[in-house]
Amino acid sequence: MRFSRKLLGPFVGSLAKKLDYYSQFQPSSLTIQQYLDFGRIGTAANSYTFLKNELLVRLANIMQEFTLLPPKLLQMPSSKMVSNWYAESFEDLLLFEASDASPEQVARFNDQLTVVLKRHAHVVETMAEGLIELRESDGVDIASEKGIQYFLDRFYINRISIRMLQNQHLVVFGNVLPESPRHVGCIDPACDVESESSLAIRKCPDISQPDISQKDISQPDISQPDISQPDISQPDISQPDISQPDISQKDISQPDISQPDISQPLITSENQNPKFFGFEKKYILMSEIEFWKNSAEKKIKFQLKKYHLYHMMFELFKVGLGLFLDVFCPSLHSCNAMRATVEYHGVDDDLPDIKVYVVKGNEDLSIKICDRGGGVSRTILERLYNYMYSTAPPPPRDGTQAPLAGYGYGLPLSRLYARYFLGDLFLVSMEGHGTDACIYLKAVPVEASEVLPIYSTSSRRNLTMGPQVADWSHHVPGQGNRPAQS
Repeated sequence: MRFSRKLLGPFVGSLAKKLDYYSQFQPSSLTIQQYLDFGRIGTAANSYTFLKNELLVRLANIMQEFTLLPPKLLQMPSSKMVSNWYAESFEDLLLFEASDASPEQVARFNDQLTVVLKRHAHVVETMAEGLIELRESDGVDIASEKGIQYFLDRFYINRISIRMLQNQHLVVFGNVLPESPRHVGCIDPACDVESESSLAIRKCPDISQPDISQKDISQPDISQPDISQPDISQPDISQPDISQPDISQKDISQPDISQPDISQPLITSENQNPKFFGFEKKYILMSEIEFWKNSAEKKIKFQLKKYHLYHMMFELFKVGLGLFLDVFCPSLHSCNAMRATVEYHGVDDDLPDIKVYVVKGNEDLSIKICDRGGGVSRTILERLYNYMYSTAPPPPRDGTQAPLAGYGYGLPLSRLYARYFLGDLFLVSMEGHGTDACIYLKAVPVEASEVLPIYSTSSRRNLTMGPQVADWSHHVPGQGNRPAQS
């Protein structure tokens, strides 16, 4: 079976031999501290020497897994397009395989990285189109769906990591300017958590439409570099990842974790009477933020790529308010998800506050968003991370809609951003009441290591496993599921 897949797969000939060679090596997992240290004292030659090998290793590991996807999926036009992009990028980087680290070669390498970044600008939505094409053809059996879900988590986190390497190198050693003088490449070593969270929350109403018949803009428009519509796929390298959102935004004091009083929200402000889907209504905008302190610091600062936090907060704020809509009003999903609270509580009621708690402990930075948007059942909650599940209507293919709108990828990708540096993201919902969305991020940069997929016998088994005989009388959440990542 493996031999026939190799012969009929998307990568053949001399390219397949190079993939076999580089996939023997495990990718090198870096910590945020290593990114920061090298960005401050490293050289362009050393960075080039590392990247020309590491990028090939990371690409080869995931491209080998790509060949193990269901044959029908590999034959879909969009899937073929993605595999061609990866093959072309791998071959482009092979040109530097044996070259030295002269200034001229480093400059050529930087130019090639820019080309690769632009080539992969629409990988996420193109792969999503491949799944839609598969569903519209013969559908997907349960065993294949589990394998695809397993692969896509690994595929997208691999993509996040590759873009992190590329953008960090181009900002530190290329012609891309950092977002601010304090940035080290595309990493902010003192990101203002309050400011970034507040920005993401304030942007949610900005994308609402008073006419609910208009196009679905429930997802940020990744085609625009403006920060009000974050790029959750690939950035235009002309505007670096750090100056606009991509797999890449007040000084807040640390909360008193010795005696946490969670009865009071940390973010508690409101904007009076904005136009909201045609309603004159009070709505919470979180424009002022109040934080507890557990030290003399006035602000909580954190080291990370700012867009990761921006995207997670943006998506969770929408999801928290939109879960009710998924259950009771799926036909209205083309509206911004913030309508959920209005739908649930009624136009004439005062809308409940959305509470946000931010706590920086010794090991983790923890963020919790609490809403009263009606919650969601456990059945629906389990599906929210599934790339093949969305309550939204299929997105139009005429270019009139935001690139990721309608695919249901916002929440799964947000979880990958959290997990990329050993954090996590999850939802706890009470149907009929509301939802708590939690984010954990490693507080110590030396402990925040990249989580990277490794091509191995284990990953091959998970990708090619056939239908399994049931060992439970009913489905048990968390039992028998393939791991989201290795």
